[in-house]
Amino acid sequence: MSGNKHTNNFTPGMRIVKPIPFKAHKVKTMSAEMIETHFETFYGGGVCRLNEIEERIATRDWIENSDPDIQSIKQAELTALNDVILHEIYFECLGDESEEGRELNADCNFAHAITASFGSLDQWQMEFKALAGTMTGGSGWVLLVWSKYDNRMINVMVNNQQSLLLDASSILALDMYAHAYQSDFGSDIDAYISAFVQAIHWGRVAKRFDRLMTLIADDDRENFPPKSISVGDLKKMVDEGEGSTVILDVRHVDDRQRYRTRIMQTPWRDSHHVSSWSDELPKDKPIVVYCMYGFWVSQDVALELREKGYDARTLEGGIVSWRAMGYDSTDIEN
Repeated sequence: MSGNKHTNNFTPGMRIVKPIPFKAHKVKTMSAEMIETHFETFYGGGVCRLNEIEERIATRDWIENSDPDIQSIKQAELTALNDVILHEIYFECLGDESEEGRELNADCNFAHAITASFGSLDQWQMEFKALAGTMTGGSGWVLLVWSKYDNRMINVMVNNQQSLLLDASSILALDMYAHAYQSDFGSDIDAYISAFVQAIHWGRVAKRFDRLMTLIADDDRENFPPKSISVGDLKKMVDEGEGSTVILDVRHVDDRQRYRTRIMQTPWRDSHHVSSWSDELPKDKPIVVYCMYGFWVSQDVALELREKGYDARTLEGGIVSWRAMGYDSTDIEN
C-alpha cells in the first residue's frame, strides 16, 4: 500500500544531525567556537539522546501497562524531540555575512505576514527582543510561530520543551539557555539577543514560512469545499447590505422539526427538488444555502445551483455555528 505523500517510513534510533547551513567563522556577531560547541555538544547530544529514547520505546513490552516508567519515557521522548526540532530551527535561522539572500525581501509572503501580524518588522523585533530579555534565568526559548488557529504569527516564550503552543508551527527560534551564549556574552543576554537578530538569515526564514503555508493550504483545501463562506463573513455581508445576499434554509424536514430555529427570517427550500424553485432566484446576487452543520445537504444544493449559473455558496458549520456565535435567529412558527 502506498503511503501519504507527507509521511516517511520511520526507523527508531536512526536520526542524524542536519548540517549547519552557513560558515560559522563568518558570522560577525557570534564566535565560531560558541556556535560549533552549541551545535556539536547540545544539538548533536540531543539527537543522540533522542535516538536512545526511541530505541528504548521500540523495544519495550507495552502490554505491561502498569509499568510506572511508561509515562516518564514518553515525557522524555517529547522533551527530546522538541529540543532537537528547536535546535534545527535555531541553526537554520542564522547566516553568515557572505551569504546571498540574507536580507528580507519586502515583497515576499513572510514580510507581508509579519506586517499583518505585528504592524512592521521593526515592531516584531521590539516585541521579540523584549520577550527574550525577560528570560534572565538562562533557560528556555523564544519562538516566532504561525498559529493556524488564529491564522497569524505570534511570539511565544517556552520555559521547557513540553509547553509549546498547540496547533502552531515554529518559524524562528532563539535558544535562551545559557549554553547558547555564555561563552561569548557571559550574563549579558541583551547583547546576545541583539547578536542573534543581526545574524538572522531572512531568506531561509522566508522559505521555511513558504513551505509551512503550502502544507496548510493543502490541508485547508480538504477541510471545506471551494465555494463556501464562514458564519463571520456571512454576518458581515448581511450587516453591510441587508437584502444584497439571498440566504436559504435547505435542511431536511426532520432536521427542521428537531431544531426549530432558522437564521433570521430565511425561507426554507426543499433540497431534494432544487429545479422546482431555482428559477425564482436572482442571478445578480450571491446566494448562501445552509443546513444543520454545513455538510453534504447544503454542499450538494450549492453545487447544483452553481451548475445552473448562480453564485451559490454553502455556510461553513451550518445553522449550529451561526447560533453558537450568538447571531440573529428566529423560531420556526409552522
